[in-house]
Amino acid sequence: MGTVAVVWLLLALPAVSGQKFATVPPQESLFGVVSQAVSPIFAPLGFGNWQATGALVPGFIAKEVVVGTLGQIYLGEQAAAPAPLGLVAGITQTLGAAWDAVKASVSALPTVLALPSLSADASADTQTPLAAALARAFTPASGLAYLVFVLLYTPCIATVGAMAQEHGRRVAWVTVAYQLATAWIVGLIVYQIASRVL
Repeated sequence: MGTVAVVWLLLALPAVSGQKFATVPPQESLFGVVSQAVSPIFAPLGFGNWQATGALVPGFIAKEVVVGTLGQIYLGEQAAAPAPLGLVAGITQTLGAAWDAVKASVSALPTVLALPSLSADASADTQTPLAAALARAFTPASGLAYLVFVLLYTPCIATVGAMAQEHGRRVAWVTVAYQLATAWIVGLIVYQIASRVL
């Protein structure tokens, strides 16, 4: 949660002087500009856009942060500043959102348990906003390459720290470089095969 908050802060910081905090478009933020500089490295893997590349960086903290970062990047513009609510309206909105979350969690149980869907309508119309944004941003081949890369690159900073403590910093850095190279090469192979098959 804290990492996603840091990503939000970096998305709100302008990269160029003259822009105001939290009013800058995401691609012109500090996070966006740095991500754009690094993104060409991942173009051969099919996900050379700054959003996908930028989400990999916080993944060094913990891989589950990649999804939260993608949500922050892709949905950040859609989440305009909410209008101020009164106490009753705020409580009503909070309870409604909690009820919607409970319903969504219960309806997802068959999928989690690998059971067939029990809902009457399991169409694409029921996609979450993030799923719809990711479907527009990734092809099946690039999405598969992205998933493979995320699974194979460095597990987290805590693991690297433990490796450095047990085996020395040099071994830790060589391991990080090896894991990044492996993830990039396997992601490239997956993308090349999947783009021909899918």
